Amino acid sequence: MLLAANAGCSPESSDAGSAMLAGTHSFVCANGTKVRVEFLGDDGLTVEAAILPDGETERLTAPAAGVTYFGDTMNLSISSDWVVVIRRDAKTQVCQRAGSGQPQNGRPPP
Repeated sequence: MLLAANAGCSPESSDAGSAMLAGTHSFVCANGTKVRVEFLGDDGLTVEAAILPDGETERLTAPAAGVTYFGDTMNLSISSDWVVVIRRDAKTQVCQRAGSGQPQNGRPPP
């Protein structure tokens, strides 16, 4: 599942330490909130995510490919063109990758 989310990304170097930026994806939630996810490194187990426009970037890690990324204030579950954002201070958001259509009722397809 992670490989599908990472497909089509072009490598770039990151200014955030020595981590290599493997790709960036933007997602749009049903309520219009935007989420930016930057994949770092070659293993796909580290991302930096931000809730836009005002959110700070947070680094999240996953213990293995295809499972939830964990951070201090949010968790992300990424599957193909969808991301689920789980935060303590806000309602869980289901967001679709920008450019792949509009979220349908805030839920990914079955």
